[in-house]
Amino acid sequence: MKKKSCLLSLLILLCGCIGGVDGDTALPSHFVAVFRGDSSPDYRIIGDKREASHRFTPCSTFKIISTAMLLDSGAAELDTRLGYDGTEYSMPEWNKDVTLLEAFRYSCVPYYRKAVLLLDKSYIQECLNALNYGNCDIGGTGRVADELFWLESSLAISPEEQIEVLHRIFTLGTVFSAETAEQVKLCMYTGEFESGTLYGKTGTGRNYDTGCLEAWYVGFIDLKDGEGRLYFAVHGADPGRDVLSSELRSWVESRLAEGLWGL
Repeated sequence: MKKKSCLLSLLILLCGCIGGVDGDTALPSHFVAVFRGDSSPDYRIIGDKREASHRFTPCSTFKIISTAMLLDSGAAELDTRLGYDGTEYSMPEWNKDVTLLEAFRYSCVPYYRKAVLLLDKSYIQECLNALNYGNCDIGGTGRVADELFWLESSLAISPEEQIEVLHRIFTLGTVFSAETAEQVKLCMYTGEFESGTLYGKTGTGRNYDTGCLEAWYVGFIDLKDGEGRLYFAVHGADPGRDVLSSELRSWVESRLAEGLWGL
């Protein structure tokens, strides 16, 4: 009963911030943050409720799933390196031979582009079907390379579906082994806050209709003293400007720092 009441109190506090979202000009014009506890199917939504069930390209949030598939299939380990071909990228961290763990934390697209090719396409499809991962479409669109189906391409998922996928992996323990889930959790580790431990993954991609970048931040918070787990998925878009995932991550972390996630 204590665990359930703690999560309920936390969610009430979150929903109490909804007026601040509407009035905060720093946030994207299309903003949604979806939350749910680990033992309750109910969602709490901040921002535009229509966006909660709308599907977007997952971009680099899909690295949670690709990392799990690489580890669970034995195609790679956290210290696996795939080589660096000398290409100069705008992200300095990408310009070296990184491990899988480093590639996740640097969100290194070149690494994952090669890594996905280590997996049989039928295995990827099987995993996505089992996870009920959005539209489960890995066919590509021809706009980008087929192995980048998760980046501004055919695969799409809603904030609510992102949360359910995380819940299946980290609470229900379906599809992937417990060991794999723990390794992915290590990759997602972000930091310690007064209310608990934050795990997350960012994602950014271009909307070809507006020409602007849109962003994600998804993950969960393990509350202190065994008081439960809170899953979240935040998405932001604005037809007038680029939205960066760092904005959404800062929004989440600021609520942790301000105690708005507390009891």
